[in-house]
Amino acid sequence: MPLLRSFLLLASLATLPAMADEQAFYHITAQQCSVIDSIPVFTEELRPTQSAGNYRIELLFPEYRELTSTERALIPTLRSKLGTPTAPNIKQTILVDRGMPVISVSFTPFVYQNGKWKYVSSCQLRAVPVSSAPLSTRGNTNADERWTTRVRTCTREMG
Repeated sequence: MPLLRSFLLLASLATLPAMADEQAFYHITAQQCSVIDSIPVFTEELRPTQSAGNYRIELLFPEYRELTSTERALIPTLRSKLGTPTAPNIKQTILVDRGMPVISVSFTPFVYQNGKWKYVSSCQLRAVPVSSAPLSTRGNTNADERWTTRVRTCTREMG
């Protein structure tokens, strides 16, 4: 029995970093942003626990703050390069490390809301696996309809 408890404790501790990474809030400061093409860009790596070919990145619970005087000086550049985005434009690059996906997520933490430019000061990022099913099988169909669609497709191709 003590061996089983030790194993369960070790197993729960082994999964803790992955779960903590998924649930982490990121506090975004100017020092964490690198300047790319004269615009600050925040970059973070996500390590999702589910392996998939594609991911949709969700920005959850964003908190905004007013711009500082230094950041206000960037407004003409932001407007010319970004337009007036109401939400951050998230870019992602998927890499593989030891058979597990690593997603490099980057975005400019400036948004235009309610007639003012604001800075995304903190948020939660989540990588959601996107289905890699063929387009014909997506939508509001149940499993039986998808199966019959596939069988009909195969029959047409053969005969």
